[in-house]
Amino acid sequence: MTGYHLLQRLLPFAYRGKVLASLWAVCLLGAALGLALGGDPTTHLVVAAASGGLGTVFLLILLAPVRQLMESIAAWGRTGRVVPLPEDVGDDFGLALVRINLLMARAQRTLDTSWTEMDSDSLTGVLNSSGAERILGDAGAGWLIGIDLLALGLVTETGGPRLADDILIRVAQTCTEIVRQDDMVARLSDNRFVIFLPGAPREVAGRIVGRIAAQMGPDGGSGQDVPACFGIVRFAGGGDPQQCLVELNAALDTARQRGAGSVEGGDDSQSAA
Repeated sequence: MTGYHLLQRLLPFAYRGKVLASLWAVCLLGAALGLALGGDPTTHLVVAAASGGLGTVFLLILLAPVRQLMESIAAWGRTGRVVPLPEDVGDDFGLALVRINLLMARAQRTLDTSWTEMDSDSLTGVLNSSGAERILGDAGAGWLIGIDLLALGLVTETGGPRLADDILIRVAQTCTEIVRQDDMVARLSDNRFVIFLPGAPREVAGRIVGRIAAQMGPDGGSGQDVPACFGIVRFAGGGDPQQCLVELNAALDTARQRGAGSVEGGDDSQSAA
């Protein structure tokens, strides 16, 4: 993919533009060399062969993402593990790779819907931490959103565990209603949740954080304010999710120091309010 990424910098938008530009470049180069070297037939044959070889190189570069797509699908069928495709190509074929990532994540999620009782949080009904790790272990690339309920301990002390349980159930329901059907919601610990958005861009993660923050505020429908902070980290997919979850918890720790409504990680740090 190195050659393709280099060509992507020159022609970042259209895949067909890359193909046409490459072919025209080869033709023009061959014609220029033929005119420069004169009318010797042997010379023209050499120039034609060189142009054909150069055209083959360009075609191999242009077909690199197609080859990687086929290898990823073959590996998925052979091992049952999703190998995420690159999502940093901005042309129309790059958009297809992003959509294929999402489709493979959806199919994998369908295969993984047979959650066991040990994978579910008994209070909220969403996944627990071990269930989240199992799903992420076979998932493709995406974004993780962490939610830290800042005042849950104080609520337990002042209002009792029943009120704290009601808040946890409400947060889990809010997250489940806002995210897509193929996204993952899990309770990581006593006061922390995680959402996984497979195949989604950073902008979608930011919008979901804003919607969740609005629902958990005093004007969110229940009339009760649930102070929270948020963390956003990139999940590369196709491997052990432990390191990414460690990064997510670190982002939440930093956001917790900044206070309610803060968002840490991703491309920037800001307020969700």
